[in-house]
Amino acid sequence: MAAAQDLRARIEERLNRLEELLKAGDYEAARSLLPDITKFTSALNSADRDFLNAAKIALSENRPWS
Repeated sequence: MAAAQDLRARIEERLNRLEELLKAGDYEAARSLLPDITKFTSALNSADRDFLNAAKIALSENRPWS
């Protein structure tokens, strides 16, 4: 159980960092963080997957994040 909670905490930390980078407009750093998140795709819940997909679209189309 502790391992699952630790994994969830690491995922949350990375997702929060991704959001910070997107809001700051640091798309290069955000892109470099994606592999550290996508390796946990199977552990993401549906809201996290939706967020990650939206982030990928914003990065690929160079759209502003708000």
